[in-house]
Amino acid sequence: MAGSSVLIAGCGYLGLRVATRLVTSGARVFCITRSAERARLLAGHGLLPIVLSLGDEDPWPILPTIDTLIWLVGFDQKGSRQAVWVHGLERLLASLSVPPKRIIYGSSVSVYGDAGGAVVDEASPTLPTTEGGMTCVKAEALLSRFASGTGSVVTSLRLAGLYGPARLLRSKADIMSGMVIRSPGDEWLNLVHIDDATQSILDVGELDSPAVLNVVANKPLLRRAYYEELSRLLGAPAPTFIPNEQRERSGSKRVISNFRKSLGIRFRFDDARAGLIDAVARTYPQADVPIG
Repeated sequence: MAGSSVLIAGCGYLGLRVATRLVTSGARVFCITRSAERARLLAGHGLLPIVLSLGDEDPWPILPTIDTLIWLVGFDQKGSRQAVWVHGLERLLASLSVPPKRIIYGSSVSVYGDAGGAVVDEASPTLPTTEGGMTCVKAEALLSRFASGTGSVVTSLRLAGLYGPARLLRSKADIMSGMVIRSPGDEWLNLVHIDDATQSILDVGELDSPAVLNVVANKPLLRRAYYEELSRLLGAPAPTFIPNEQRERSGSKRVISNFRKSLGIRFRFDDARAGLIDAVARTYPQADVPIG
């Protein structure tokens, strides 16, 4: 994507990293944000912010002609997933005067639903059990229809849970207090390190054909193992697990990617334990972290 024009919807923890890497490579990068204050911050990174809200019907500014659209929009508790992830995406596509050559869609592994702890990969059926998973399936179908009518190359990246520096899934205060985890400890925690997620997006930007790719570490940790390791690294008490049956969850499964290797995409942290050690060390560089 170097030297091209890119529009990124969703410049948060992942999107901003992708955007700044693209700017460094020489791309002209537009980014959508709802906030004028956030727009000023993004402009400071060399980005070209566009202020609009994907989830409402307010008038939008004229959008630029672009080569690539990257959708990495997270869930906003103030709106609904349907309004933003489906209707907002549909309106965005319709507002582009020229269909982009390439669309990279940040989907979710929640599309697979509950596999009873079994392994799922890109060939597994999508049987979502949560609103988020169902909405991602609808958005993927919307993009498939759009591509069939325009010739745009669509890559759906089914992202696992993001973690990395400054995002360890729980605050240090919770960890140090001997936290209570209200989820089963014996379920797989499907994760991807932020560095690997960022690089995957840049890598698939060079694809010439459509693809579906699970962006997930192939050596995951059980939830219990993740939090026990996190507690050990920070010298904190081990956590307690009390499952909360009332909480909406996407089900138990171990997600892997059988397609990543054929695309030549390599992870730095395909072992989630190694990625966690890196994330803790970079989050607390001055701390005496027992990472050995």
